[in-house]
Amino acid sequence: MKGENWRKIEPENIVVITTKYGDILIELNPEFAPGHVARFQDMVKARAYNGKEFYRVIDGFVAQGGIDAEDKKWPPLEIEHEQPLLEADQIQLLDNDDLFAEKVGFLNGFPVGFDAEKKWLLHCPGMLAMARDSDPNTGGTDFYITLDAQRYLDRNMTVFGRVISGMQYVQKLQRGDKNIEGGVIQSPNKGDEMISVKLASELPENQQPNYEVMRTETAGFMNSINSKRVRSDPFFFNTPPQVVDVCDVEVPTELVDF
Repeated sequence: MKGENWRKIEPENIVVITTKYGDILIELNPEFAPGHVARFQDMVKARAYNGKEFYRVIDGFVAQGGIDAEDKKWPPLEIEHEQPLLEADQIQLLDNDDLFAEKVGFLNGFPVGFDAEKKWLLHCPGMLAMARDSDPNTGGTDFYITLDAQRYLDRNMTVFGRVISGMQYVQKLQRGDKNIEGGVIQSPNKGDEMISVKLASELPENQQPNYEVMRTETAGFMNSINSKRVRSDPFFFNTPPQVVDVCDVEVPTELVDF
């Protein structure tokens, strides 16, 4: 354990997607999207994603995968695009203007937007969200990982997790052409396979990845933000303004020994 300023990620909230490039590890967020997290966990346990592909991968946009077919076993879910803002929420405010939200910051390791009543997760790079059709309540099986910030999608999709390790492998995935079938990879080419998708809690205890995240309500994390905001290195002969974009702040996340 790294200490009281760090939070352990529970194994049932870590998803391990094995690809030919390496393992992609994702932390799920049941606080913001309990229904979608429960569905994703159930599909993982049912091995619904094993052998399926990342079938729509658009450079600079998203990597989308899933069952890519209607399955009555997994009916659509009601969208979970925002949650009530609570007095108990310890949001570390990013104290500069944002283009898309009244206020932005970090809550329990995740980038969030919020106003006087609601909070929501942001489409920063590496975030996990549920794909859907035009009807907001049509998602529930196929998911995507953002390759680059897509903030205009905030509050329009259900965001329910973030990549904590292996983003370099997401970036290696076979691309489609965004001008052909919306980026769906066309035959005879195939998208990269999800060889296996498991929850860390399904692995033997001595093989479960043990990740901890710096608590974002702490002074240590605020110092991390300020190191991005204040650029005092002699390299800069024109001093950059003291602002930082919420998607440019990396939340310290480390694999630790037992």
